[in-house]
Amino acid sequence: MGIGTETKKLRMQRGLKQQELADALGILRPVLSLYENEKLQTPHHLIPIIADFFDITIDELFGRE
Repeated sequence: MGIGTETKKLRMQRGLKQQELADALGILRPVLSLYENEKLQTPHHLIPIIADFFDITIDELFGRE
């Protein structure tokens, strides 16, 4: 499972719409969709931002417990 898939799982668990998360990350909703569907690699600079948003570690974002 990649970062995009994990991001989507976390977003859905929290009941957020793609637009809400995209706004929080400062990106466009269609770009978030590409990340979540693993059609585009999530940029490295967004990884800590996503982890902070969901209040998890970067390891957890990578699927490590």
